[in-house]
Order: sequence, then C-alpha cells, then structure tokens
Amino acid sequence: PEARGFVRNSYLRGLTPTEFYFHAMGGREGLVDTAVKTSDTGYIQRRLMKNMEDVKVCYDGTVRNSRGSIVQFLYGDDGLDALRIEKQKLDFLTFSKSKMLEVYYFNVKDSLLGKRDDLYLKEDFIEDMKTNRRVQKLLENEFNELTNLKEDIIKSGIVEGMGTNACDYSVNLPVNLRRLILNAKQHMRNSVGEDVARQKSDLHPKVIIERVRKLLDDLGEQICPGDDDLAKENKSNAMYLFGALCKSLLAAKRVLCEHKLNEKGFDFLLNNIRAEFTRAIVNPGEMVGAVASQSIGEPATQMTLNTFHYAGVSANNITLGVPRLKEILSVTKNIKTPYLSVKMNPANDFEVMDQIKTELEFVTLRDVVATAEIAYDPDSTLYSEDTDFVRRFMRIESTEGFSSWLLRLRIDKKKMIIKKVQLKEISEIIKKRYKRVNCMYSDEN
Repeated sequence: PEARGFVRNSYLRGLTPTEFYFHAMGGREGLVDTAVKTSDTGYIQRRLMKNMEDVKVCYDGTVRNSRGSIVQFLYGDDGLDALRIEKQKLDFLTFSKSKMLEVYYFNVKDSLLGKRDDLYLKEDFIEDMKTNRRVQKLLENEFNELTNLKEDIIKSGIVEGMGTNACDYSVNLPVNLRRLILNAKQHMRNSVGEDVARQKSDLHPKVIIERVRKLLDDLGEQICPGDDDLAKENKSNAMYLFGALCKSLLAAKRVLCEHKLNEKGFDFLLNNIRAEFTRAIVNPGEMVGAVASQSIGEPATQMTLNTFHYAGVSANNITLGVPRLKEILSVTKNIKTPYLSVKMNPANDFEVMDQIKTELEFVTLRDVVATAEIAYDPDSTLYSEDTDFVRRFMRIESTEGFSSWLLRLRIDKKKMIIKKVQLKEISEIIKKRYKRVNCMYSDEN
C-alpha cells in the first residue's frame, strides 16, 4: 500500500520518506485542481447565465423567454417561490393502521364518545354525529381519503429518501403549518382567556372538513386559475403534497382532540394559511433563469473537480462532480460512464429483476473462466482429472486432424450460475466462431 501512495502515519507520529513524497504529490495535485476548477466552473456558470438570462415568470404563471416561447407552464410545477419554502414532515405516512384510527377516525358507534376528556367537542355536536347520516358519511370519507392518500404517496415514491433518513418523510412545502397552528392556539388563549380556551369547542367536525376543502380549492385556483384540462392537471400536481399536509394536520379529529381549537382559533388559522400561501406564490417578473443559473453555478464552484480520489469510488465506475456537469451541459454523445435505471412494477419482484438483469447483461468468456492455459498434449490427455471424459469423447469422435496443442479453460461454477450460462452454450459458441475447433467439456469439473 505504501508504494501505491497509502499514508498510514499522522503528522504527530511522523511520515516516512515514501509517505512524505506521496503526501507532497497529493498536496500539489490539490492546488492544481483548485486552480483548474475555478476556470471550469466559472465558464459553466457564464454559459448557463447567458443562455437563461431572459427566462422569467409571466403574469399568466408561465415561464417564458424573451421571444415568448414557453419554457414551463407553471414555475417549478407548483408556482411557488423557493425562498418561501421549508422542510415539513408528513408524519401521517409513518402511522400504523391502529395509529391512523386513533388520530383520524371518529367511532360514532362508541357509547363512550364524548364522555371521555379526549374529545374537545360540545355535546349537541356529538349527538349530531351519532344520528346524522350525512355527517357520518363525511367523516368516513375523510378517513378513507387520508388512508388512500398515505398509500398513494408511499407507493409513488415521491417522498422516498427525503430528509435525514428514508423514513423521515420530510418534503419542501410552503406555509409552516405547525408554526401557524401554535400561533392560532396562542391567539385563541389571548383573545378568549385561558379558562374559556379550556372549554369544549364550538366547532362542528363537518365545518372543519368543508372549510379545509374550500381552502385548498381556493389556493389551487390562486396558483393556476382556469377550468381547462391543462389548468386542472397543473392545479392537481401543485397542490398534491401541500393538500396532503393540510388534510393530515387539519383533519377534524386532530383539530379537536390534538390542537383543541375553537371556531375563532380555526378561522384565525385558515386566514393565516391563506395569507402565507399567497405570499409564497412566485411574483410575475421574477427572473428565474438567472436564479437557476446561479443555483447551479455556485455549488459547482464548491465541487471537487476530480472525484477520482474519493474513497471507495473508482473513476472507471462512475463520473461525478464537474466532469459530469460538463458532460450534461455540453450534451456529450459518448459519456464516460453510461448507465440505465429500470424501475420495476411491482417494485419487490426480485426474480423478474434478476431475469431482466441476466438477459440484458453482456457476458464474455473472461467473466466465467477461472483459469486458462495452453498445453502441449500429444497423447490423449496430460490431466488426470480429464481422463474419463476424454476417453468417453474419443469413443464417439474421430481423433483424426487433432492438434497436439490444446487450450484448457477451467470455468468458475459460481460465476456460471450467477450469469446463467451453460457449458453447452460456451462450447457451441466456440465451435460456431472457430470452425476448425473441436470442443470437449465435462460438467463434473
């Protein structure tokens, strides 16, 4: 390892002459790399800026260039300003079935409903929930909608791997709802007094569901007004995750049991959400092309130009950093490390994945051969382990015209199983390619 540049010692213990030499080499390369990458990334940023400097958001919500050509129908596919967006947790995605029932489901058939302290609701409302079929249907639909939404989001993989770990389920969304809920609770206590705030809520569950739906419809209309198919699709895409956040945090049972809001507090909360969301919508005239150019150019200057020295990453396997960025922006035809990602449906069918992998993979003889040797063999065979199958072969085939030289290939059984290759196939391909060759093979060895 020392001869290949591995530096084992620290400065404290002292470097050996070999280590010192390689350390100096690494230091020099680092300086050269820093000098080279500034010009490279500077040029990348300049090209990006000159290409996109005229791209801006228009009054109809579209992103266009100076000639009026549409670049995007809706900026960022959600029409929101990136400055107004922050990380928020979709906590209901981590809930089990029992937790979902506990947090979101009103069991109207439960005789103890309203008799426990956990339901912050007036008694005439509880009676209405138990007797009114329309209200029951509304509550049931809300629970089913949240259950289906949870399954759809997890299945689609939209939030997969977001946040610090894969199960964090954090997404970038406008309007910090949790903060606004805390503000609403504080406002409610300040306006009606601490004692009144502890009383049962004057907010009917059906009112909560209807107002949240109305709020989401209004916000969707603000982002993308219109009733045509394109507007509807844009609206649906833009509001999908924000809608999931609102529906999960402002579900009827959660508002009453967890947040314990009354009508005044709930109105204050909805008005704040509306105002914050309106502020988060991107302003017409925003020069988003320049913003995008800088958003790529600035991190690129911090990138390590040559990622060959990253531990555990081989330059033959993957192209990273600035070289990859140059390939993308120059639309290079022959990229250094081409790769293909295939998403499976269903995602966990490993047998089918393995089958596709073996069908697509290019297998050479080198991949399955353990050892290869050329030997001079004027007699039947030099190798004692081959004696039986050579003798069997000689009974059927004529030895006339056989060379005294042979090429002996020992095949790796494990590799053959992995690559799903058979000896017969190898033999036939060799015979087909080299017409004057005779192949003997044995499955025993």
